[in-house]
Amino acid sequence: MLSKLADFLKSKTTIRFIFWVVVVLILILIVFTFGWWPVAFVNGSPVFAFEYRKATDLAYNYFVNYSKSDSDKEDLKEDSKKISLEGLIDEVFIDRKLQSEMKSSELKNKINQQVSQMLSEEETRQLLLDLIRLPEKEVRHYFLEVQAKNQILDGRLRLEGKNLINWLIEQRKKAEVIILLSDIEWTGEGIKFQ
Repeated sequence: MLSKLADFLKSKTTIRFIFWVVVVLILILIVFTFGWWPVAFVNGSPVFAFEYRKATDLAYNYFVNYSKSDSDKEDLKEDSKKISLEGLIDEVFIDRKLQSEMKSSELKNKINQQVSQMLSEEETRQLLLDLIRLPEKEVRHYFLEVQAKNQILDGRLRLEGKNLINWLIEQRKKAEVIILLSDIEWTGEGIKFQ
């Protein structure tokens, strides 16, 4: 019996098979550890779990900091999930539109310029950091850069006689959104919990 097992393990095919199984298991572990799997697709673009978790955590912590009672926490958790996922879906629309109209370097410069303006006054900067209660790097990435993109696109749309809110409503209705979370459904206007 042991000789058969030893012969089996000496086989190059067996060693390759075991190697590839281990590699696949390690990759699966990495994907799930870091949240690199999609929770939604927006017109073919993925929204990853790590983005969704981070956005949900940030929204929830923000709401909890300003909540009047502890009884609202379950509602806040659901609202945070809804706001976060809808925000990430809208961000895909906004990014695609801006990337189709502007060079990447031009867009980065405009975003940096707007964020720098928001953070230039020390009193405003400190108020913002105290209000959101996160490190400046995260405030910049998760709030200010998103806000800058919104303002840039809104300005461009206003030149065409449109506005960001109505444009996003149109995009949501036209979009092909696939939600991969079992408790959430896309309605064409936003998400709904099942």
